[in-house]
Amino acid sequence: MTIETTWVRVFLSTPKRMLATGAGLFLLVLAAPIALVIVGLWLVGLLLCLVGVACVAALVVGMLPGHRR
Repeated sequence: MTIETTWVRVFLSTPKRMLATGAGLFLLVLAAPIALVIVGLWLVGLLLCLVGVACVAALVVGMLPGHRR
């Protein structure tokens, strides 16, 4: 079992965890960066967005069928 599949299991195993994961990723990718750009901290917003996209990518890789290291 890889770390990605473990994360998918931990973060998406129940409906409440799935909702919390989705809400957290929404905040990381969209809401917080937009708010930070409005405030004038565009670099921090960009970095936060990149972290969120990396988290989404890790979850997607973990959900791919047949993914082994």
